[in-house]
Order: sequence, then C-alpha cells, then structure tokens
Amino acid sequence: STLSTAGGTRRGYVDNGGNWFLADTLWIDDADEYVGIGTTSPGSKLEVNVTDDGFNDIDVLRLKRTWATGSGNDRAHGILFNDSNSRLATIYADRTNSGSNYNSQLLFSVNSGASGNSMITPMVINNLGRVGIGTTSPDTKLHVVNDTQFTSGQASVEVLKLQRKNTGGDIKATTEGHISMWATDSNNDTEWGRISWVNDNAADGGLETEGAMSFWTSREGTLTRAMYIDHDQRVGIG
Repeated sequence: STLSTAGGTRRGYVDNGGNWFLADTLWIDDADEYVGIGTTSPGSKLEVNVTDDGFNDIDVLRLKRTWATGSGNDRAHGILFNDSNSRLATIYADRTNSGSNYNSQLLFSVNSGASGNSMITPMVINNLGRVGIGTTSPDTKLHVVNDTQFTSGQASVEVLKLQRKNTGGDIKATTEGHISMWATDSNNDTEWGRISWVNDNAADGGLETEGAMSFWTSREGTLTRAMYIDHDQRVGIG
C-alpha cells in the first residue's frame, strides 16, 4: 500500500486484506490531523461517511471482538471516553454468555469520582428490552433503584422526578402533566388509567406553588376523573 503527499494532504490507495479502494476512500489531513473515511472533508478527528440512498439499515461503523472459544462469563467491549489520567465513561456491548446463547446488553458507565478507574454502571438495557437505572438486573420495562442510605430523621428520598418546564413562558394553571397507563391488544388501544398533577389556583396570576393531583379511570373507553386532591389536601371522589 502507498500514501502520497500532495498539497498538504495525504491521499492514496489502502490495501485491506487484498481489496483495493479508490484514493478518496481514506483521507488524512495534515493540517488538522483529521481522518476521513468516505469523505474528503472530515470535520473531526475521525469522520465516517456512507453515501446511500436506500432504505435498509446499514452498519456505518463496526466494533468487533473475536474469541476462539465460547464462555459462560460476560465478554464486553465498546467505547471508552478518557482524558490524561482518568476513565470518564464507557458504552459497552456485553455478550452475557458466549458459550450457550446470543444474549447481549448495553452497559452505560461513568466514573464515580473516587479514583481514575472507579467506574460504576448507572444504566443498562438488557436483551429483553428492559431498562435498569441504578440496577444492572431490571425486572420490568423500566426499573429504577435508588440505593441512598437513609439518615436519622430523613423523611424521604427522591427516586423519580417528573417535571414540566417552560423557561420561556408560563405553564398555565389549567394544563396538567400526567402519567398514562394504556392497554393495547388485538381488540383495543385504550388508556385505562392516569395520574395527573396541576396548579390548582383558580387564577393564572395566582400562586404557582400550589399543586393538586388527580386519579383517572376509564369507563367504556371514556377517561374520567375518579379522585382529586387539592393543595389544601381536601379529597374529592367522583
């Protein structure tokens, strides 16, 4: 294989296992030390481009780990983000048992701050499509674990936060944020229940620190408010 220098840019042919490519397949820019694959104008240290007008999914970049024999132990590989003296984060694809199945999961890890190599895995997506936050063994589609240790007199620990936000305007008192619970099968696609929250001050210009909650149920396909708790903790049923 050869690389020639012309006009401050190295262009040439690259031999890959006996296969030869056109010169523009690989581009190395001397000035910026940028590498382009499939592009002659890379905008970062490495840019990979595929020109394809089709509609099939394609692999633009492949990270592959090869082993001689299968094993019951996990084998993971992926991307490492680091600086001069620390592992900052990783995204790993984990083959959970290469000896007997093809199960895999994605592991998202960050540095806990204890040392340059103190990695923790706060999120995982397993082979069943379950997402674990704070756990690497999710039991449901979304499994959130907060392992904060309680201290004496501590009332509660925030495990999940749902927030409506409009920094450029006003969240109107009559609009609600809510959690929907649906059932979908061959016969229907129906919202069965809902939990919502709202500012229950009657006037939009009133106190926006007053909140209320509602619990909704579905009857014959119509969602109705079954219970309402206002900011004075008064409960209305029906």
